[in-house]
Amino acid sequence: MVREIMKKGFVLFIIWALFFLLAGPISEAQSPFEFIRLDEIKTARLSSARIPGSSLTPNTIILFSMSEGRFGKLLVKSSDYNLMLAWVTFQADGAVYSRGDNLTIRGTFTCDLDSGQETRTSADFWWQISSQTEKYLTPQNGAAFAIYTPPTATRSDTISGQRPSSQRIETSTTSIESTKQIEQTKSTNLTDKLRKVVKIKDQIVQAKTASSISSAPLQSQRVQEPMFIPGQVLGLRHNLNNELLSKDNYMVFFSASAKMLVTRMYGGDFGAPLHRGYEWWMVNDDSSANSDSYVLPPGVVFALKHNKNQIDEDCITLFGRDPIKGPDEFSRFKKYRGGDIGEGSHAGDGYFWYESTGQDFSDWSMVNRLPKYTVIGLKHSKNQKDKVLVWQGKAYDPANPNISPPPGFRRVFGGDRGARSGEGYYWYEKIDGPEIVSIPTLSVTLSRSLLASNADPRELDLDGDGLVDSQENELAMMLRPYLIFDSDESARQSHEPVVVYQVYPFLPNTRVGIRWVFLFRKDGGYSENSWCESLDAHDGDNDAAYYELYSEDNGITWKLRAILLGYIWPKESRLEVYDLTHPIIYMSASKHHMYFTRDWDHRDSLYSTYIKGPGRCNDDVNGLGARFLADITSFRAANPSILFNNVGELERHPSPPFVNDLSIYFSGHSVWGEKDFYSKECGPIKAKLLPLWIPAKLWGGGSPSDSNTADPGRRRKIK
Repeated sequence: MVREIMKKGFVLFIIWALFFLLAGPISEAQSPFEFIRLDEIKTARLSSARIPGSSLTPNTIILFSMSEGRFGKLLVKSSDYNLMLAWVTFQADGAVYSRGDNLTIRGTFTCDLDSGQETRTSADFWWQISSQTEKYLTPQNGAAFAIYTPPTATRSDTISGQRPSSQRIETSTTSIESTKQIEQTKSTNLTDKLRKVVKIKDQIVQAKTASSISSAPLQSQRVQEPMFIPGQVLGLRHNLNNELLSKDNYMVFFSASAKMLVTRMYGGDFGAPLHRGYEWWMVNDDSSANSDSYVLPPGVVFALKHNKNQIDEDCITLFGRDPIKGPDEFSRFKKYRGGDIGEGSHAGDGYFWYESTGQDFSDWSMVNRLPKYTVIGLKHSKNQKDKVLVWQGKAYDPANPNISPPPGFRRVFGGDRGARSGEGYYWYEKIDGPEIVSIPTLSVTLSRSLLASNADPRELDLDGDGLVDSQENELAMMLRPYLIFDSDESARQSHEPVVVYQVYPFLPNTRVGIRWVFLFRKDGGYSENSWCESLDAHDGDNDAAYYELYSEDNGITWKLRAILLGYIWPKESRLEVYDLTHPIIYMSASKHHMYFTRDWDHRDSLYSTYIKGPGRCNDDVNGLGARFLADITSFRAANPSILFNNVGELERHPSPPFVNDLSIYFSGHSVWGEKDFYSKECGPIKAKLLPLWIPAKLWGGGSPSDSNTADPGRRRKIK
């Protein structure tokens, strides 16, 4: 009898153990982190808005998406100065791309959720520490996040994690049954109960998914996966001809998130100045992909390549096939050559590309999945007169202004510098759809107003300029410049430039400025490719750039209105942008002169005149050297209390939190001292920060649309 009771007890113990083992992970008392699936994340309401640190308590679950199309989830373990997480990043098919249990992001650092580590580039979020009490998880590079809220569902005591009563375990222990019958009955009942538990768990997961779908916006239920097609051409523009269409407000050309798998291409144009001509973005090719996997509408343009200007760029391919050397046709794709008319061109020179043929294509709803700025029907009006695009059974000719574009597209003309007026390249461009590349607005939204109010504690504005210090740093972080050097740069140390900055108010207070100062130990003079050779080299270099921004919502959202180097955008130049919000500054070789584009490469310098020679010295600005996003937290390593390289105001700049002493990089020098920065040619650094350096009414004041502005573009820095 005792043995029989012990056997019964053992069976009951096994049942209880398995029951709790299976039911436990879905209990309310435990995190549902492991049971959140990819389809549930895709239907969630994700946002690019910041998440306050006060919301990131332990066991909080965060869902996310990234610009590459991957999704994932985070489990918060700690959110003190350092953020500790578990993470899972999914591939598009639901397979796990990366995961880990102990991801630690230090305060003010950024994180890459592909690799699950801190990073200084290609980040998905910034663990923003504005003060000891103000912290945020701030999305970066097109990522979006949301705190997961479990759906409301009616659950039994068993599901809710309460300990079930003994009446819920239905075991057969009738004394008249044989031992064999008892064991068979127990086994059958145990199997049934385990099946019930598994079934209940599946129902809960399905309920969660259904709840998420029902609560999601109708639009999100209809959104299909965007098409990221290897080799696809996006945002084609002629950076001289198309620029002239809006010369009074020079355009900002396309940009893309740093984590997007796209590359900027420069094909040029015979007859155009150096670095001018056609440019575009191309989705990076995948030589291992199968072209038969892509059933596409006709006329979509891929792998655009200039056979002279881009001959050495082996990355411009379609499924591994070079448009110049590759086959004329292969499965679903055909080669085209449009040429290039201009000085220096010959028969056979110019642009080559592939287009989809439309083979086996019939589902026109798929066109909605093509990215915005997709190029279709590209043709040269002189060299390809008879080329037409057949789209949904109708013939289209982008060179013919009397034919309306296909629905959802617009007609674009880029021209050809060697052709007659109206001749050259025409194409249709998609005007909606998912954005892989975009025309940046250079607008950022802060967590609160930058403008300090009378109700704000004095500690929020330690330099007394009327601006909240934490928001100054946030604004600078989101708009800090991306620096690109010439390949002949010879005077830069690996950690240079050291970048310091100041945010200051204009009147009225709906305008602010940012002064950036770039510090180098040496100015190397002109490079060997300039006829000036090494003329004008000297110790030290403290060049400066200036932003003006305006707000129309009382200081929360700020838009970049103008940038002053030695000349002005938008008045005198177009602008290039890195990662959607970071203006690109090209540094000339060794002199560290600054330009918005490479157009001045090998041309007379805009900055210095060699009065003893026959003309100006030349600058080298080929953009083929080192490149990096300005580091505005570099002083933190020496003093953790200095979170940002903000220098404050001349009258008040307590350090910390502001930067003044530069000794860790430049011994004996400071930001606000009277001492020349190594040489008289540089003068003191503070001269680049005082109001007299940039007039308060440089752009005339008034509304952002005003054009009655002073013209400092002719004022050159003479070294």
